[in-house]
Amino acid sequence: MGQSNGRDRALSALLAFDRGRDKADEALDAALSPLKDPREKALATRIFYGVIQNLSLLDFYISAFSSLKKNKISPSVLWILRIGMYQLVFLDRVPKSAAVDTSVTLAKRYANPRAASFVNAVLRKASGGGLPQVPETDKASFLSLKYSHPLWLVSRFLSLFGARNTERLLADNNGVCPTALRVNTLKGTVENAEAALLAAGIRVGRHPFAEHCLVAENSGFFEETGPVQNGLVYVQDPSSQLCVEALSPEPGSKVVDLCAAPGGKSVLCAQIMENKGQVLSLDINENKIKMIEQNAKRLGASVIKTEVSDALSLREDLLSSADFVVCDVPCSGFGVIRKKPDIRFKTREDVASLPEMQRRILENASRYVKKGGFLLYSTCTILPEENEEVVNAFLADHPEFSPEPFSAGKIRSETGMQLLLPYTFETDGFFFAKIKNRSGE
Repeated sequence: MGQSNGRDRALSALLAFDRGRDKADEALDAALSPLKDPREKALATRIFYGVIQNLSLLDFYISAFSSLKKNKISPSVLWILRIGMYQLVFLDRVPKSAAVDTSVTLAKRYANPRAASFVNAVLRKASGGGLPQVPETDKASFLSLKYSHPLWLVSRFLSLFGARNTERLLADNNGVCPTALRVNTLKGTVENAEAALLAAGIRVGRHPFAEHCLVAENSGFFEETGPVQNGLVYVQDPSSQLCVEALSPEPGSKVVDLCAAPGGKSVLCAQIMENKGQVLSLDINENKIKMIEQNAKRLGASVIKTEVSDALSLREDLLSSADFVVCDVPCSGFGVIRKKPDIRFKTREDVASLPEMQRRILENASRYVKKGGFLLYSTCTILPEENEEVVNAFLADHPEFSPEPFSAGKIRSETGMQLLLPYTFETDGFFFAKIKNRSGE
């Protein structure tokens, strides 16, 4: 696959993803590497994620216009049809004729003339007439097909958030997620960052809840721009920014960050601490430790020290050693589906064992907190069994710890716990709790 255009690269990434060899983001990164034109990169990215986001709905439309059942269509041709159908349905700026013709070209290149004729017939039918309506049977099935989320997950969201908010959540999951940038106050001000980003061609607005957060109004690959490369800003969702602001580590203190990679929360701790004190960033993956070190260096966070360490193993040398502990645990990730659309395909069985692991990590983390110190528990999921229920079970077993009210940006929590949702706070789905060690009080 030596071609270097956006649609070709999207197909390459989708085929790699389908083979199960790569996670979605890894498959896309590998496929994009030959591309130089940023517009083609943007097109490939939009098609790749858009197809995954709308997979069930695209297959529903394809089935309506195809003479063959889905299981009779070869994988490469099916993915080409999905790419074409996605453009027809969701990309207004792509002419219908271009969506059809480029898909036929892909079929000629990666299949055969007969497959190309089949692709042409299906997509021309779809482009010429109205699309079939999603059947409105029960609410869960309707939303599951309309937004291409597994039925079990939609049913769970409906039980938690109700019909209206579940549809808002699913629509946000399938939308284009804006890029949020944290201003690094070790290197400049919000105004400095706004000017530097504008000079780099990036228009930004200020986030409504996070004080040092700028939101890009245009899309692109911001990691390659000057303000990101020189560490004036870094890409970080406002949810991650707000949770560290809630912890509010003080200059001169010691912070232990248990599951630190890629290092965004560690760096933000250093930033809030004005580079005074120590941040010990731990992660089980040695390659990810190198990533933390690179980020810390670029961002000028000189108080960060890194070590390879498993959060599930208690560190005797860290007992009662930290003023602040960050415990951002592995989770189902159901709050970041809008950024990682393949997460939606996780099953109940995939996530069933997570709460027990989260409780074990939280238990270890609590042992590292000094008397009078604070612990931050956070996840990027929105399921209570990984969030409030884990924290409440811990608190029930440890009366010496209690929730601590906090302010973070323009958010105030009297309960010491906060659930963020895209449609309420313009963030990823995220949960965090601030807990105080009151031993000896």
